[in-house]
Amino acid sequence: MSRPDHHRTLARLAARGAHLRIDTAEICCLAAMHLQAEAGGSMLFGEEALADLFEATLAAVIPSDNPRKRATHAIERLRAQGLVVRIDAAGMVKAGEYALSTLAQAVVGRFLHNEALTRASLDGLLGSVIRGLSEVLVAAQEAAGGGDTEAWRDRVRGPLEVVVSELLSGVERRQLGLDESQRAIRAEITRLLEADWLDALGGIEGLLDETADTLTELKGLLLQHATRAHGLLDEVRVLAQEHGRIETLVAVRRTGEQLDRLLAWGRSRHAAWSEYHRAVHRFLRDVVRLDPDRQLSNRLRQAIGEWPKHRYTLRVAQAPRLTVLPPPSRVVAQPAVRRVRQEYTPVDAAPPAAPPVDLAGLVDLALADGADRLSAVLARVLPQVPPEARYGMVGRVAALVAHRSRRTVGARWIAVPEVALEVTDWTLWEEDA
Repeated sequence: MSRPDHHRTLARLAARGAHLRIDTAEICCLAAMHLQAEAGGSMLFGEEALADLFEATLAAVIPSDNPRKRATHAIERLRAQGLVVRIDAAGMVKAGEYALSTLAQAVVGRFLHNEALTRASLDGLLGSVIRGLSEVLVAAQEAAGGGDTEAWRDRVRGPLEVVVSELLSGVERRQLGLDESQRAIRAEITRLLEADWLDALGGIEGLLDETADTLTELKGLLLQHATRAHGLLDEVRVLAQEHGRIETLVAVRRTGEQLDRLLAWGRSRHAAWSEYHRAVHRFLRDVVRLDPDRQLSNRLRQAIGEWPKHRYTLRVAQAPRLTVLPPPSRVVAQPAVRRVRQEYTPVDAAPPAAPPVDLAGLVDLALADGADRLSAVLARVLPQVPPEARYGMVGRVAALVAHRSRRTVGARWIAVPEVALEVTDWTLWEEDA
């Protein structure tokens, strides 16, 4: 699904010129309507009764010469801002009935009924959330078996969007009350420290520990109930995905996000109070107990107050730098790697190469002249080969002889003076012999 376009919503809100401007006297009038409704059991006020109530309230709060006129103006201003609404459906110019709008009820509840989140209220509200989600899961299982679209809408998506969400919203409203009470506790700790900090040590430590214990309990309850609620929501999500219920999936996602916000709030408040707890104890340990008569703080405050008269300077002696000698290091001279220069003979100065020797022809000629041994062939052929090539030619001559004649290996070694080596002599005869 596409995400909502908040820019368009804000643009429409700005185009309507929405605003809220109420003073203390008007807040008192709204509170008087709320208290009168609770006492009388009816939220409706006739026009004359509403004017009388506003007139009496304004006269008690801010006395004036013409309270009736002020009451009429206050009613008109509150009606123009949507705080007091006319709820009769006559549609004619006649006296009607009026009541507080939801916005006015929220404003009055903020000032009159600042409910803080306690263990009992959190346990009750989240327990109701768990029961509601259990009923939603049962309804989802039945709707999945029957495939009824109305059952998905009325028994699954409806309770998720209304009942469960309202219960979680109630928890979030009470969270604001708990935040307000924590701010009040911090202000009380500050007041005790400013009044008589040595005598207030016991009271301050008691307030810190009590609030820390409360937040720890609330964090544990939130984690316990939220884990169970997420498990139920996951089962509902699986059923909705299997049957393609997109609207139900959206409701499940929003409910899960509310639970995640509750968990995040619990963790953040516990961490913030733990940090404040450590800071106050550090102040009590390092300042209050070390200077119970406030002599140091009074002298410091007096010195700061007399700053224009007395100039204070801070003289600092620059410490000499320590001379640290580096550890001795033995430098090993390594010669550069170089290739040995070779003397190359120019191409033009090189002697001409000797003509190649016809080794096969020489072997054939020796055999034709009657050479009957390998040593005799070598003795005739090798003198006609250049001296530097004679040693390498012995094997080639032997190979040519082996191909041109039959041979018998002799049992003794014969010296060949031409190449200064000895060979095993062969007795040769022709192939057709």
